[in-house]
Amino acid sequence: MIGSPEGASQISPGWVTLGRAGTRGVTPEATSRPDCGAILQLGLAPLEGPRPKGASPDMGQELEVDLLRLVQVARRTEKSPNATPTDKAAAWESVVQHQGENPVRAEAEQKRDVWLLEAAVQHARSVEDNVMASSRQKEAAWDKVVTFPGENASRPEAMEKRDRWRAQADTEERQGRRTAGTWLTVSGVVVAAAGGTVFALLNSSNNSAMRSGDVANVSEYQTRTDRGKVYNIGLISSLAAGGVLVGIGLPFWLGNRSAPSGSETRVGLHVGPLGGVVISGLT
Repeated sequence: MIGSPEGASQISPGWVTLGRAGTRGVTPEATSRPDCGAILQLGLAPLEGPRPKGASPDMGQELEVDLLRLVQVARRTEKSPNATPTDKAAAWESVVQHQGENPVRAEAEQKRDVWLLEAAVQHARSVEDNVMASSRQKEAAWDKVVTFPGENASRPEAMEKRDRWRAQADTEERQGRRTAGTWLTVSGVVVAAAGGTVFALLNSSNNSAMRSGDVANVSEYQTRTDRGKVYNIGLISSLAAGGVLVGIGLPFWLGNRSAPSGSETRVGLHVGPLGGVVISGLT
């Protein structure tokens, strides 16, 4: 302000508004009007000083223009029917990240968290409705809602859904391991029985021919002897392979039967220090 209240001059960057006193180039008739204010553009560089401020009708505070603009954008985004909860959370995050004086940061953080939680709930519901999503994925989606920090009105519902999908996933995995154990056991029995039977019959026939003397010469005798060794190796290999499959599959089948939640025995495999396969039970 320059001069007395009646003849005051208001200065803003690049502009000067002159009151009735001290005006030049303004007619007396114009200056005699009580609401007269002649505007003169001086082309000056913006004056150094505090940033301009504006009032926020929503938050009841006077904010810097840049911050006020961010708040207005966040408000519009919040009211937009086309904006997703993620969009709304991002808009309020821009308010939170505003540098400098920010008297609305705490309120903006609260609004951001509300929409982040809403986004997490919306995502969990979409995953739950997705028929291609596994029970373990659905459990993980609801777990993000459960572990969301701060006040969380959705936590009780999310905990119930997370625990339900966790139990479902445990059951499915247990059934899968038991099915694998069944197939391994059956395969082992088949390999041992079929392979053992075939090689045993071949070896028996070969031995009978040798014992009956139905051998033309020494060379044929040696050939049958070598053939018998191959049959014996095949028989032993079939029995050994079948035994290994049964040895792996049977614990899988027995260790993953239905049991009370939290008390089932899970059987798994891992490679031992010497490269061998080790069956481990996790209770």
